[in-house]
Amino acid sequence: MGVAGLLSFIQEHLSKFSVPLNLSQEAKAEKLNVVVDGYGLLYFFLEKYRVDWLNGGRYAELYDLLALFIRKFQQQNIHLIFIFDGMVDRAKKETSLERRVLDVKEAAKIWSDSSPSSTWTRILPFFAEHIATKCIKTHGAEVYTSTYEADFDIGQLCFDRKIFAILANDSDFFIFSIPSYYISFRNLDIDLKSDSTPAALTASSESTESAATTTTTTTPPTTTTTETPASGEASATSAATGVSEERKPGEIYARGFKAEKTAKLLNFPPEILPVFACLVGNDTTRNHAEVKNFQQSVLPPKSKARSHDIIIAVASFLSARYGSPAEEGEEKKPEDEPAKEKEDPMTAYNFDFFSFSQAAKNSLQYVAKRYLLCEKHDMEEKRKKEEKEHLKMLALRALQLAPPARKKQEKKGEQQ
Repeated sequence: MGVAGLLSFIQEHLSKFSVPLNLSQEAKAEKLNVVVDGYGLLYFFLEKYRVDWLNGGRYAELYDLLALFIRKFQQQNIHLIFIFDGMVDRAKKETSLERRVLDVKEAAKIWSDSSPSSTWTRILPFFAEHIATKCIKTHGAEVYTSTYEADFDIGQLCFDRKIFAILANDSDFFIFSIPSYYISFRNLDIDLKSDSTPAALTASSESTESAATTTTTTTPPTTTTTETPASGEASATSAATGVSEERKPGEIYARGFKAEKTAKLLNFPPEILPVFACLVGNDTTRNHAEVKNFQQSVLPPKSKARSHDIIIAVASFLSARYGSPAEEGEEKKPEDEPAKEKEDPMTAYNFDFFSFSQAAKNSLQYVAKRYLLCEKHDMEEKRKKEEKEHLKMLALRALQLAPPARKKQEKKGEQQ
């Protein structure tokens, strides 16, 4: 889900794009609200614990695991708000159909093998959401279902309520300019082991974690910088969270992301991030022929057009047009070379920098502006005001019609 390749790209440069968070310490001063992408969490459980769900779903284990997840946060004075996806947005219909086809092929492959080596699958059991919703309500957390995708409702909630962080696994949240932190599930450090945790889940989790520790990451293209631990912290840190291994039992740690930091490292204003997402390719634009043509135009010659190469090429293109001048310590242009005047960031939404057709421009503008949750928030407030004005107008009309009716009733009463 989200922007093609962006999540893995940022994970490779984790210390640059994020900051370490201790959610337990943050929640000591006041209760924290954290929004959770419901389906994202279910898929995270499915992948992390790699449970064999082939013969019905093992719903009891899912229920216990989710209940333990909620309790761990509640013990640290953190309130969870779950939001599940609703219907598929028409703009993402093609991408959704592609994923369903892959699910069918994966299921067919397992069932066609009389003795498959592994019956683990990323296909959710049929009643997973129903069981999860019941568990969430039973254990005192909030749960809602969006009309369409949960992304925009989650982002909107960050403006309507005081939300400390979003827990999800969708790279679209790197693009949203919201006041809350975004935390990917893979960068969440929480101990979900207890005496009641099923042995199968614990064993699967440990094998997955041990495999993850042997994974190597690509060296960033720029000079690498390592974070210096705060005073009193051990130098050894967790690869996923960057938090000291000498941590207190029960506390919850994570890496937090914000759009402003992402845009600064890519060297263009945060307002450009939605345009960047459309040009790199998201769920709506990744198969667009004209977007692919643009990507080819900015890629270096003989490039293999891998997702990370596209990200770097598009970021460099937008940085040259809308980025800030070199800061202190960075390489600067010779004095005799005049500094190129940067364009207004909002002109990027016209998509005039490439020979897009008018139809393509209209489509890209629609998708890019959907990321602007501040604008959506203003539109929502405007809609509420319009509804109030409309109700007032109806009430006035009702009052205007009321006096004659009352007079007729009074005359009838006098005659009787």
